[in-house]
Amino acid sequence: MAQPDAYESPQEMLSHRRTSSILSLNDDCLERVLQKLGLQDQLRFARTCPRFRRIYKMATARLHKSVNSDELEKCTAREVCTFFKLSGAHVQSIKVMHIKERLAKLVGDKCSNLRTLHFVFCPNMYLFMKSIMDNAYHLEALEICSSGIRDKDISVLQNLTNLKILELSNCYITGRTFYELPASIEVLKLNCLNLEVGSLPQTCKRLTKLRSLDLLRLYRYDEVFKMMVMENSCPSLEVLRFTMGLRRNSAYVAQLPSLKELMICSDILDTQDWQHYNNLLTLLIEGLVEYKYQELEHLTIGARLTKEQLKEVGKLSGLRVLCLSWVDFDYAPIAKLKMLEKIVFNEPCVSDSMILHLFDACPKLHYLGLKQICLNDKLVTGIAERVRQEMTNNNMKRKLPIELGFSTSDEEIRMFICNNPEAAPKKIIRLKGYNAYSFWAGWIC
Repeated sequence: MAQPDAYESPQEMLSHRRTSSILSLNDDCLERVLQKLGLQDQLRFARTCPRFRRIYKMATARLHKSVNSDELEKCTAREVCTFFKLSGAHVQSIKVMHIKERLAKLVGDKCSNLRTLHFVFCPNMYLFMKSIMDNAYHLEALEICSSGIRDKDISVLQNLTNLKILELSNCYITGRTFYELPASIEVLKLNCLNLEVGSLPQTCKRLTKLRSLDLLRLYRYDEVFKMMVMENSCPSLEVLRFTMGLRRNSAYVAQLPSLKELMICSDILDTQDWQHYNNLLTLLIEGLVEYKYQELEHLTIGARLTKEQLKEVGKLSGLRVLCLSWVDFDYAPIAKLKMLEKIVFNEPCVSDSMILHLFDACPKLHYLGLKQICLNDKLVTGIAERVRQEMTNNNMKRKLPIELGFSTSDEEIRMFICNNPEAAPKKIIRLKGYNAYSFWAGWIC
């Protein structure tokens, strides 16, 4: 049956005066109306009549690739059931808070093509793990944060042969059952205070595809990094992020064979521990210079560096990305890093002249995160002028536009550009604003 034309003449529209105006629209127009609605109204649209239900079914594959519990909580229980019945097979990503049994059953039964799952603040998670995971054959990424799962619940993951990313944060997991993790895992993020790190070398050895490992807020490392090196547990590990405590064997990190990216976090608060911590950090940095001066591409250090430590960092000639937390002296050693493309400073001690000097010295530098530097015309104009000069001399090695990030609001960025239109030409400079919360995370990655 032909669909009514959305652009009928007045006479034709009058001939349909007994028909509801929305029913006179063709399917394409009705689908556009559907796209503008919230999830609850979309479901009510689908239940209006057979034609609207058919339009919903045609559109849902595009509209509902992802869903979160905030949207579902606005719906009635009947509407939630309708959603999973009509759209569950198309959902690829779900983020859930405070999961309940009925929702868990619907996800497990209807969402057969899930790729990513995020569970946050689900204290009763252990009750529903099996019902959700039994049919999640296509799952590639799983995040469980601040949720109630136990060691014995890990066994339900062993048949997820497509799982590549697993994150467990703030969960009561010891790691004793990690031998049941699927060997397909490539990225493992662990932030669990009760984790027993002694089993990690064997776990990593089993996960032959593991290329990225996060060990945050873990302090009882003991011999773990030494064992990883001696047993060659992580031959493919390229990325390591860990919280460095007061254990001497952290220096073995530098000997991981394939390491390219390293993040060293710190939350040492006791001033009496600082000297010991700095000695350990020095050993690790010296190890990086000895074993990884060309191979290491990305380094983040979340602790105050000494002058001597910064000199050693300046010897890591392969660095492309460098993120520093606290340095309160001359940055001249960094100017030796000719491969450097991105840099982040997280303190107010960097002057405009020092930034311009670094920009001149590092010919590939195109990405600067300047948390405590005020957005100002001198700095932005100085960088733009240097880029123009390089373009004139046919000596351009940087990616354009140059990205400059400041701890300021988007509105302040817009006002600056409005008041200084020549300072930040779009093809040369891109300014970004970040609030205090998002800045560090946004520029580390």
